Amino acid sequence: VLANNFADLDSPFDEAHLPIFWHVPKSYGSSLRAYYSCMGLVEAGDASELSGHGETEDLYVWERICNGDCNVNALYVNVDTSGKEGIMRAQRLGLAQSGLADLATTMHLGFATNMFTPEYKGRIFTLLRHPVEQQV
Repeated sequence: VLANNFADLDSPFDEAHLPIFWHVPKSYGSSLRAYYSCMGLVEAGDASELSGHGETEDLYVWERICNGDCNVNALYVNVDTSGKEGIMRAQRLGLAQSGLADLATTMHLGFATNMFTPEYKGRIFTLLRHPVEQQV
């Protein structure tokens, strides 16, 4: 399933591919996600669950209004791809096929394989800290 549902890094980018950020804790992932908001990208991540937008049986984009600690409003799809239950919901609602998200974020990369199909593949990327610099 992994080989069929994720695009090879050396293959050309296809609009049907959904970039998926593999969030490794303590590796600047939260900072990177804030950067996506500044770029105006629509994210599928944990914000919908935390804000009560993860209950409906249809997908939509919602806007989190800036409360003073940021310069722009953030855009999210109403699925929580940070956990296994939310990934199953994203699969059931067809997140990859919907074209609503510019990227999805998860720590459960192996389980996230289920959100994608050979026609609508995920394209994995991550950010890792240097282990020695992190310990110093």
